[in-house]
Amino acid sequence: MTSAALQAVSAAVATACAVPEPRAVPSSIDWAEFVRLVGRHQVAPLVQRSGWLASAGAPADARAAVAERARSEAIRSLRLLALQRDVLEAVAAAGVDAIVLKGSVLAVDAHDDPGARAVRDLDLLVRPRDVEPAVRALQSAGLTWSELRRADDPERAVVEPTAIGRLESRPMLREVTLARDGLEVEVHWRLFDNPRLMPADPRWLSAPRRVDVQGLAVPTLPLDSQWVYVMVHGAQHLWSVMKWLADVPAFALRHPDLAERGALESVAPEYRRATATGLLVAEAAFGRFLAPASRDWAAGLSGTGVLVRRSTRALAAGHHRPKRVSPRALPGEVVGRLAMRTDARYRLAELRLLLLSAGRAHAVEDPGVADLVGGPFRWVRRSARRRLRGRG
Repeated sequence: MTSAALQAVSAAVATACAVPEPRAVPSSIDWAEFVRLVGRHQVAPLVQRSGWLASAGAPADARAAVAERARSEAIRSLRLLALQRDVLEAVAAAGVDAIVLKGSVLAVDAHDDPGARAVRDLDLLVRPRDVEPAVRALQSAGLTWSELRRADDPERAVVEPTAIGRLESRPMLREVTLARDGLEVEVHWRLFDNPRLMPADPRWLSAPRRVDVQGLAVPTLPLDSQWVYVMVHGAQHLWSVMKWLADVPAFALRHPDLAERGALESVAPEYRRATATGLLVAEAAFGRFLAPASRDWAAGLSGTGVLVRRSTRALAAGHHRPKRVSPRALPGEVVGRLAMRTDARYRLAELRLLLLSAGRAHAVEDPGVADLVGGPFRWVRRSARRRLRGRG
């Protein structure tokens, strides 16, 4: 946490999450930068409801700008809740087991309010064999195959409808996207690009936990799995968005049994580094909220150093984590991704994905040795062309 504006945003979010020992805030704040960072970190709803702006003496234009962002997020949240109801009814009528990832259910779990988190889309998890019937059910509910590109990921791969029966042969893809009225629904058949990072448990789908979201019983992950998923998802993205990091203290304070040392020690070994990283980065950003024994557990876990350092830098960056990796940053990218888990199968799968990503083989079916070997060479040529364009 470097700039005064970023420290001020973290203080406002910490107040909204009821962190008992928030970090101190500098007396001089660039309020225009504060407002920009509120948008960059997608935390307008939390900042608005915290009451921190009034207590900090924020100028009227900054308060108005945050309030306007929060109103926009609230409208989008309500629209997505309506879409969520239609989507769940459609897949249930088709006999497809599906659960909601993140979104409104996580907002209830962590913040006890479906409107507390800014939302971008609706994420569903289904069995691989159910992707096609799930898509047909969504199309019956008025959704169409999405050709949208996100501003933060302009090179995002788009899957053509004819490929839906061959999705498992494309290792870089884990979801298909449909949309209605500008709102996207992502149908996932695994949680992460690397299926070994956090494999989906079939029991999640056959016997889901249900969370009341404005009168609708929404199927989702078991509470302890939700907690771990928050940690693994955030660590994989280097906690580069404060919205994700805010879930950590909010979740821990609302469900203190999950953050006790005994519960942390019982987390499966393959998820401990991600869990400890989330706790350490959250306390560095927002202030102390853990019991001393839990803090000692996180600080004493080996192998988290590179993840914490990279996450702290990503969180403090002025813009969202870049999708492209420069030659200078490549070693750190490789080390960081391999540090998530120590088992050989995960690391081999991650190296394969890195090679495919370097070659931009996102939509290549069953990529062979040539696709893997040629990836780094194509990546080097692209990097050289970008440098030349920059000099021109």
